[in-house]
Amino acid sequence: MSAADIAILQAHLTDLEQENKRLRSRLQSCEQSHGVLQAEVASLQQQEQDLHEQIAIAREQEQAAQERTAELERINTALGASLHELATKKDIDHFLEDLLMVLSQNVGSPNAMLFTFDQIDNTAAIVAAVEAGQVLPNGESSDPFPAIGCEPINIKPIIDYFYATRSLWFLDTNEAVQIPISDVMAWHQRRGHREAVAVPLFAGDDLIGLIGFAFQEQYDLTSFEIEFVKSLAAQATLAIQLTRLAEEAKQAALAKLNAVIAREQEQAAQERAAELAKANEAMRRAVNRLAVEES
Repeated sequence: MSAADIAILQAHLTDLEQENKRLRSRLQSCEQSHGVLQAEVASLQQQEQDLHEQIAIAREQEQAAQERTAELERINTALGASLHELATKKDIDHFLEDLLMVLSQNVGSPNAMLFTFDQIDNTAAIVAAVEAGQVLPNGESSDPFPAIGCEPINIKPIIDYFYATRSLWFLDTNEAVQIPISDVMAWHQRRGHREAVAVPLFAGDDLIGLIGFAFQEQYDLTSFEIEFVKSLAAQATLAIQLTRLAEEAKQAALAKLNAVIAREQEQAAQERAAELAKANEAMRRAVNRLAVEES
């Protein structure tokens, strides 16, 4: 091979090496572009995933909002009906029974009771009761609550608890409690209650009673249900206070009437005594005249 041929081959080799470099550069550029595209695709895929998650969250929030709206409408309807009944119903006892039924139906509790307290004797008396979704006449039950039995339990520990906390009391019947209410716990366990809730009835600073209701299974009240229960408790407190005020007014009226009757009777007796005295004086004068005439 001549020197000219070798020179041509070297020149061609040089061109091929330069072409190889250009191709490698383009390949590297393409690989970089491909990497950028892959990153962009991954970013778009992540954005799409995030968008799907946001849509799912938005749907869940919308569903939750709809459920809350429905729950609020249900609770507001129940409260409105209860307030209307309180304003129009003359029989407070029946109103309290209906109120317990509304509570039982709206929180899903088969058993509910309303008590009033006598803090002098530290005892409780049942005012209304619902059992298995039915109002019990006069609160009578085949398995009476301990606080209304022949020998009522001492409720002072319960009263002290509510004065200290002024809040709802959530009671897990399978857990030990510090307050000595073993009879109450045994009653709930005997009836298969898994959880119980007690709502204090405060009239100002005075604890006048409580509403208690129970569940067969563990149940967590929603914030709306808690507010609903508190609203019903306020209505029950108002109804009990109205009953007590009416009874106090009745007793005051009777006392006033008795005082008026006593005054009228005393006045009538005085007038009668005066009449008898006049009659006696007239009889004495007549007797004296007869004695003078006979003599």
